[in-house]
Amino acid sequence: MTMILAISAGELEMIRYAQRSKPRLQHRADEGLGHLDVAYYRRALEEFGYVLRGLDYRSPISVDEILAVFFLMVVYEHQFGRQMSEMEAHLRGLYAFLATLFASNRDLTWTKLPSLSQQLLLFIMYINLNFSEPRYHGSLARLWHEAGHGMSFVSVMDQLFHGSRGGLRNMWMPAYPTEELIDDISVSRPLQFYHECNMLKGRLLLEAYSQSGAPQCQNAWQQELQKLEKRYQDLLEIGRRPDVNMRKHELQAIQFAVAEFHGLAVYTHELLCSDGCQHQGTWHHDTPDETLLVLHRVLRYDKEMAVRIQWPLLVIGKCKPPEVQELLLRESIGEVLGSRGRFQHMGSLYSCDAQRS
Repeated sequence: MTMILAISAGELEMIRYAQRSKPRLQHRADEGLGHLDVAYYRRALEEFGYVLRGLDYRSPISVDEILAVFFLMVVYEHQFGRQMSEMEAHLRGLYAFLATLFASNRDLTWTKLPSLSQQLLLFIMYINLNFSEPRYHGSLARLWHEAGHGMSFVSVMDQLFHGSRGGLRNMWMPAYPTEELIDDISVSRPLQFYHECNMLKGRLLLEAYSQSGAPQCQNAWQQELQKLEKRYQDLLEIGRRPDVNMRKHELQAIQFAVAEFHGLAVYTHELLCSDGCQHQGTWHHDTPDETLLVLHRVLRYDKEMAVRIQWPLLVIGKCKPPEVQELLLRESIGEVLGSRGRFQHMGSLYSCDAQRS
């Protein structure tokens, strides 16, 4: 509960910052909020330490509780942290906890984790991948392998994705609402597309880290991208179109996946072709511009979704920084991300206010 209060206080501070940036009289009612989120956060960490010391590793409820707290800690650092070291500390602690959990129960498998734990861990691993570009690609492999896990990060992520797909249905059946089941079907392929992009991204980052540079077998990586492009060309086409008559969350699910794919295509080209080589197929000369267009459409519909497309923003910002800065300024993303540290640990890309002044 204290961790939730910390995140809520952080969000209130972000709202206060957005209000202050507008040309109107300031309200004194919120002036005392200050760094209340930090105080709650520190208290939550202390409470978490007590919980860990009395943990029953055999209880699914306890495992759910621990994974939920880890998830909230990662979310807090994701949104309000100022330094990458705090995020790495939480991820390192989580992966060490999981190693201890599995060592204490030899019969346990990733798909035997409670459904909620599987889903939360999958979200955390996605966030870990988003923090692996452009300067921290080594942390992914280092943190996971330092914890002593035998199975690869990417393989575990894939097991969790497929294992958690029916989690809600399993919890609610036979009372799972029909409209929810239809909704699940409507976003199934976009979620699969997004996941497969993350799988390829994870494999690429792992190989780049293990070889301390660009991965070998460049044609093989390009072929993997082309397979994704061909398999999901209908979703990519929807992502290119400006006006699509779909429900907002369905369209956003497609846009997130399309943005991830375009970011992956740009990143792969930049990583493999630093010597100026060119590849046919997935990479086109207009790929960066098309990526910018997709990102613009996501932000136009909902500025808060900047958090969901931060990895493509970082990737495209590396090869077209002026255009990305212009995009963030034009969409007033600085008001969304704030000045108190939200994503500041990811680099100067999000320092919109410095550009505005």
